[in-house]
Amino acid sequence: MSAKMRPGIERRITKVSMVTGLSSALSVGLQLVSVPVVLRYWGNDTYGTWLALFAAFTLMRTVDGGYTGYVGNKLNMLYHRDEQALRVTLASAVWGVAFLGVLQLLILALLYVSDSMGFIMDSKLSPTATREAVLALLLLSVSWIFSGSYIGIVHRLLIPVGLMYQAAWWSMGFQVTQFAALIASAVLGLSILQAALLFALVQAGIYVASAVYIRLKLLRFYPWWSGPSRAVGVNDLLRSVPFTLGGILQQGGNSGLVMLVSAFLGPAAVPAFATVRTLSNLWTTLTNVLTTPLLPDVVRFQAKAERQKLLAVHQAHWLLVGSVVNLSILIAYPFLETVYRIWTDNRLSLDKPLLSLLLASVSLAGMGALMTTFLTGINHSGFIITRAALRGGLALLLGALLLPAYGLSGLGFAVFLAEALVLAVTVLWFFRRELTRFGGETTPSLFGWFWLSSGCVVGYLLAESFELAVTNSLYWLALAGVVLGSVFAWRGLDEDIKNRVRSLLH
Repeated sequence: MSAKMRPGIERRITKVSMVTGLSSALSVGLQLVSVPVVLRYWGNDTYGTWLALFAAFTLMRTVDGGYTGYVGNKLNMLYHRDEQALRVTLASAVWGVAFLGVLQLLILALLYVSDSMGFIMDSKLSPTATREAVLALLLLSVSWIFSGSYIGIVHRLLIPVGLMYQAAWWSMGFQVTQFAALIASAVLGLSILQAALLFALVQAGIYVASAVYIRLKLLRFYPWWSGPSRAVGVNDLLRSVPFTLGGILQQGGNSGLVMLVSAFLGPAAVPAFATVRTLSNLWTTLTNVLTTPLLPDVVRFQAKAERQKLLAVHQAHWLLVGSVVNLSILIAYPFLETVYRIWTDNRLSLDKPLLSLLLASVSLAGMGALMTTFLTGINHSGFIITRAALRGGLALLLGALLLPAYGLSGLGFAVFLAEALVLAVTVLWFFRRELTRFGGETTPSLFGWFWLSSGCVVGYLLAESFELAVTNSLYWLALAGVVLGSVFAWRGLDEDIKNRVRSLLH
């Protein structure tokens, strides 16, 4: 199999991976720093209320998130085909953003009139606290509607023009400013409503600054709203509906779970869940560093029907994720309890079964990460909504059933089951539907070796979650399985891919 990729691809991937890795490390570092500081100044209850409120805000953003993602992917593809159509699509997005902004405001008005915020956060909230929470959510949402929504689409121009490196730096800017707003709110002892106002102003400021930068950098596309077509805007809005529904369902597995914990166990229980998920997300971040820079290339390979190159990139990705991510999980696992205790300053107790189940979910998600990025990047609406229904909707449904009886561990098990089904669907969709369209074999011969490491890690972590007596022996077996799988997967790679992986690592 000839699996040669475009010369220099690994150099660009390395450059983007480095800044993406730096951005991810910064994100993780800011989260690690913020938790003990905010817990100290705000306490569990106020911090839990803020987390639940911010989860509601994130869920509200999914109303336009699917549209932003759809139009962004369309811009990515049109850049290589028809620049005039790209300009019309970008300008016409104003119509879609305006409609979705009004829809978000109507939802917020309904929450305010019906006093339904207690359902989202804590059913025991007083009427006054409920109304303040709605006003705080309104401040955050209005800031997003008038700044981040359309500018978020404009940001997607940076990907096809080769400015992912600069986009990653702006991502770091967003993280730092939002972190500063949160820390300042806690240290100054601001109320939730005051904190929301500060956060909204900071959010609007950084998005406007990024818009100025993009205007100067990509002057030929400015003004972005020039020459809109109402028909194109409406058509894109309708076509993005599956993406929006998918985003809402998937966000149920993220923000929805936080609100679920708050509703069933109270705001004080939210930090215990959120901090454990933050800890497990360290490896989600690592997976994203290895995956995100490959998006432009896998989309290009699909557009040109270059099956061998597409499969070669996936094989290299599976090897890196299977070895780097899984091996680091096993090496770090024995020390995580101590790290958690120091990190939270002994203010929270680690739910180890929950941590084990979330880490097992991360390992499974890592093996399907590039397939998911590929299928999402080509606007595959059927896959997107199916994946979202499983990862978000199913996780939320099972979580609601298991949480009252089994606590946070039941929630972790719900997330794991949903992720296992997502991986199965992703594999079938990628190999049976996408690769077969290009002809040739449907399954790579090295499939088993690439995935052995994840199987070993997941098996060990499941045993840990059930606190089985044999976990000490399983730990060393899992470690050996990861190493063995990585060695044989490497030996079976095409020689050209080996050379490029060596260059990438170097």
